Amino acid sequence: MKKNPHKVNYFLIIYLILYLSISMIGNLFMSASVQERVAQFLPLVLGILYLIVTKQPISSSTRLKSFHPLTILLIIPFTYCLWPLISIVNMISLLFSDNVIGNTITNTVITNGFVYSILTMALLPAVIEEFTFRGVLYGQYRNQRPVKAIFLSAFCFGLMHMNFNQFCYAFVLGTIFALLVEASGSLFASIIMHFLFNATSIFMVFIEQKLKNLLPDVYGNVADTSLTIHDVVTVLPALLPIAVGGCLLAYLLYRKIAKLNGNWPEIQSWRDKESYQLRPNYKLTGISFYAFTIICLFMCVLIEVIK
Repeated sequence: MKKNPHKVNYFLIIYLILYLSISMIGNLFMSASVQERVAQFLPLVLGILYLIVTKQPISSSTRLKSFHPLTILLIIPFTYCLWPLISIVNMISLLFSDNVIGNTITNTVITNGFVYSILTMALLPAVIEEFTFRGVLYGQYRNQRPVKAIFLSAFCFGLMHMNFNQFCYAFVLGTIFALLVEASGSLFASIIMHFLFNATSIFMVFIEQKLKNLLPDVYGNVADTSLTIHDVVTVLPALLPIAVGGCLLAYLLYRKIAKLNGNWPEIQSWRDKESYQLRPNYKLTGISFYAFTIICLFMCVLIEVIK
């Protein structure tokens, strides 16, 4: 059991400050590509240092351990069953915020190719972000009350993207990733799911670009692809039943994953309010957490204003 788990918020605020510093003034003493890689690997390095300084074993603290071999076969359909839900969340968020990452993916695919995009925008983010937010942050927050820790770590994960569009679906995904870690007992499960989501998005952009090259006349007639309220109202009635059905199937797969790895009884125990409330309830927030939240929200607003 970890004492004073809220101290991990110091890691969080230090990470944020260094990340913003590198992003804003890093170009003064390093090239753009080096600046991008340094910012990307920063949380991994800081996370490892935090665990070393606090004298915690890295593998057990972040749940870097194996799971039942059949789990990976269940994670794949589990991921795609939840895709319609994430699509709805993303669609609704685009009504009041800009798609910040869309053009970034497209430009990376066009400029650097499919393989490079998969490596830098799918594999590395999956490994580094899961280690940071589900490994270090959630691993410290959990303190025997996982439900509280799941939502709080997902909230931080969403905020760290520093734009409202990504915050919305990153919060939902962060919740699902943490739940998957609980079901499988391993961080590798959430890494796989995270990678599948990112890689699929990149693959869809790659195919779209190929189709644009093959059918320039067709795609040339498409004027504006931004969503309107009318578009959402039109699409939602068709997408909502698919999302509900997908969530039901995902729940069955999730339960199977948890049972396969022997974690279903623990997850079921969360529903017993009386016994759940008897668990230790350490303070998880503090000045550093609130500072992190305020700075991230300020950046979210700033990005919307600039856009």
